[in-house]
Amino acid sequence: SDVCSSDLSDLSAEERRYKRQLVIKPLVEDLFAWMKKIKEENVLSPGSETMEGINYYLNHEKQLKVFLDHGNVPLDNNATEIPEWDENTIFSQITIPGRKD
Repeated sequence: SDVCSSDLSDLSAEERRYKRQLVIKPLVEDLFAWMKKIKEENVLSPGSETMEGINYYLNHEKQLKVFLDHGNVPLDNNATEIPEWDENTIFSQITIPGRKD
């Protein structure tokens, strides 16, 4: 089966780490090698959106690869996402002494 598209959540952290090392890590390494080659060969304009994206990934390579060595690290941060609040919503929840609404 294709580990990249399979749900690994039912596996133990060690099993997930093993599967990620076996299947996903080579793909990630190839992707970073390709991005480094693109940057070194100046294939794209330095100010292009694509180059900016590549630079972002290259500047955060270490952090983006953490999930490969740790099966307990999720692939996304959906569990930690904080809903966006507009200023009026935030301040409507705060009681300010002396303020009359």
